[in-house]
Amino acid sequence: MRDDVNYVADQIQFWNNWCPVKVNFLSWRLYCNRLPTKAALSRRNIHLPSTTCVLFGDYEETTDHLFASCRLVQQVWDEISRWCRNPTPFLFSAKDVLELHLHCRGLAKWKRALYSVVQTCIWCIWQARNEATFDYKRMSVERVVEEVKVLGYLWLKHRYEGKHAYMESLANV
Repeated sequence: MRDDVNYVADQIQFWNNWCPVKVNFLSWRLYCNRLPTKAALSRRNIHLPSTTCVLFGDYEETTDHLFASCRLVQQVWDEISRWCRNPTPFLFSAKDVLELHLHCRGLAKWKRALYSVVQTCIWCIWQARNEATFDYKRMSVERVVEEVKVLGYLWLKHRYEGKHAYMESLANV
C-alpha cells in the first residue's frame, strides 16, 4: 500500500487546494479503489439485493463503471468536456478520469483548474449515485452537469488566490 500511495503522489496531484478536502479525499479513495461501490461491498461479504449499477442498471457497479463507462456518466463527461472546450474524452477506467487533465493542452494553471472541474464532476457523480441508491432519485444528466458548473465555479472562486482569466473563462461559458 505504501508504494501505491507514493505512486499517487508522483503521478497525480491529488491534494488540490482549489477543491474542498472532502473532494480531494474522495478522489484519493477513487484512485485507490476504496469507494464502497456495490461490487466492493459484495467482495467484503455484505449481501445486497443486486450489484448492478443504480444509475443505468446494465452492468456491475464498480468504480471503473460508475465513473467512466456508465452511459449516463459518459453523457456527463461529454457535456463537461464541451463546457471546458476540450475534446470528448475516451475513458476506460477511473484512473483515466483522474488523469484527464494531464492530457489536455494548456498552461499549468489551466490544467489545475481543469483538474478541479474533474474532481467536482467526480463529487457530483458520487452524490447522484448516493441519491439514487438511498433516496431513490433518478439521475439527471442536466442536473449533474449544472451542479458541476455551479460547485466548480464557487469552489474555484473562493479558493483560487489570484484573480485570473481562468475564472472568467469558466464564468462566461
